[in-house]
Amino acid sequence: MWLTDRLDLIRTARTLHEPLAGDVAGDEGELAALTFIQDWVSSQARECRVYPSLRVPRPDAKGKFEIDLLLLGPNGLLGLEIKHWGGRVELGRPGRWHQVNSVGAEVEHDDPVELLGKKMDAVRTYVQDVNKVTVAARAIHRRVVFTNPKVLLGPNLARHPDVVPLPTLASMLTPLLHPNPSGWWSSFKRLLGIEQTLPHAIDDPSPVVRALDRLPTWDRITLYGGRILKGDLVKPEIQLVGSQALRRRDASLIQVSIPRSYLFGFFHSPTVSWTDATGVARCEYLLLPQEIAIRLAGQSDVERVRSEHITEIALGWHDETYYDAPRPELGTYLGNIYQGVVVGIKDFGIFVKLDDHRDGLVHISRLKRHGRSPTDYRTGQQVRVKVTETRVRNGKDEISLELC
Repeated sequence: MWLTDRLDLIRTARTLHEPLAGDVAGDEGELAALTFIQDWVSSQARECRVYPSLRVPRPDAKGKFEIDLLLLGPNGLLGLEIKHWGGRVELGRPGRWHQVNSVGAEVEHDDPVELLGKKMDAVRTYVQDVNKVTVAARAIHRRVVFTNPKVLLGPNLARHPDVVPLPTLASMLTPLLHPNPSGWWSSFKRLLGIEQTLPHAIDDPSPVVRALDRLPTWDRITLYGGRILKGDLVKPEIQLVGSQALRRRDASLIQVSIPRSYLFGFFHSPTVSWTDATGVARCEYLLLPQEIAIRLAGQSDVERVRSEHITEIALGWHDETYYDAPRPELGTYLGNIYQGVVVGIKDFGIFVKLDDHRDGLVHISRLKRHGRSPTDYRTGQQVRVKVTETRVRNGKDEISLELC
């Protein structure tokens, strides 16, 4: 790298990207709530699990909901929506909350409690679809948590059962998530019969844990100066020197080291470091120039960032299999009639797509019964078929079809 190129690199890399005021407030609120929850779990209910910034598929549309904090305990699932609002907040017209913020501006918000209810319904549907586990309605809980100590809640909102200031959250966590508190004193009272041992709403949390562990969080790019971009990387691929690439499946956290010192920067080349799937620490030289594109959370905009400005990349997921709808059992297709689409044409018959999961074959012998041949069809053509046989052969699902 030429001297002038190295100077340009250092000059560009030293550009500060300070956090936006709104992002700082939101991050502070979520961090305060997360710290509060983690302290409670470590002291009161160590078997509870905490999932920050979890994204769950919408059951009725493409896309995902984001839940600020999701807690799983023996007594159920608790979703928390974290608000670091200031000023005065009160219930407004139906489905809306009214806020007069700290500078006197009036703002209307969609009802966070109502939205959180939809998110928790999505969690329940997801868990039931993925692992065939029925989660009782009584095991699903929601709370909107205000973390700003200076916020003033109006009288109607202050009495809302699903709204709570952060300092009083602890008194609600135990009955919601852990009906039998840990600790020697509680255990001793239950042993003496002074305190009743209550049944758990979720007898076996392991299948619920397996389902939730597959869900993603947001990708995050941390810029020099502290600003964080949250969203989905459009092409999660970091180009390395030597035609290599670091991809989503290779790492969860990538540290980017760029020379930013005029004094020592000439002796340091840009590198990236990460821990691979086997637990081995890796470090390679970063190829310049390149840009990282991220689709910002809640927006359709794509922001492109030069790698010289980045200090860290956190990848929130490795694949999207969590988003796939559950695959029906093979036997459930038998006898059903489908308006399918021709996806393959062979000498021995036509392949018809039945749904998003499986295709079937109309054999040429069955086509001839109707006076047809494979050449009579084209890819993409709709055809009405009936499933006449299902079987597994050589480890593969096979479905035989008949024209209707």
